[in-house]
Amino acid sequence: MRKLAFIPTREAKERPIKTFLEKAGWVVHYLVNESSIFEAYTKAFKDNNIIAKDKVILCHDDIQILNTPEMFNEVVDKNLTKDVAFLGIAGPQRLNKTSCWWHDECFPTYYGGYGEVEVLDGLLLITTGSTLNNIKTSKPKEFSSDWDYYDMYYTLQANRKGKKNNVVPLMVLHSSQGEGAMSEEWNES
Repeated sequence: MRKLAFIPTREAKERPIKTFLEKAGWVVHYLVNESSIFEAYTKAFKDNNIIAKDKVILCHDDIQILNTPEMFNEVVDKNLTKDVAFLGIAGPQRLNKTSCWWHDECFPTYYGGYGEVEVLDGLLLITTGSTLNNIKTSKPKEFSSDWDYYDMYYTLQANRKGKKNNVVPLMVLHSSQGEGAMSEEWNES
């Protein structure tokens, strides 16, 4: 079993997330200047010959995990069970009709509570090769944006196949203003 992390980025430079994951025993692959997150991930899975037993992280390049590497791995190992497709840090129990899940429910935290959810946010997704080999990862023709909704597309497919998606207690700092949110392409997708 390998532990692989794939991080789309504009430039391959040292970042806190890369340093953290390497310290935690994960092999980090930057996906540099790709034209689509869908195709970047799909190509990376193929190029790295992802097999069922592999553990895989998909995440933003501008995050920091505040847990210790040991605690991070313990949370992953404890929660990434056979009936679970994806782990993440934010998601709704049920999607609302607009799919903007963060607009509806109020929780003690901005992102919601821990436990089983329908879909997960792509800030940090943790999964297995088994899950990735059983869903479609290329961009659907109906999507206009090359960078949006991959997270819901991946996690919803797994959910519809009877697998669980779970929000887990990991502390993550995200250093972004959300550049793409609410763009024309985002709204069209």
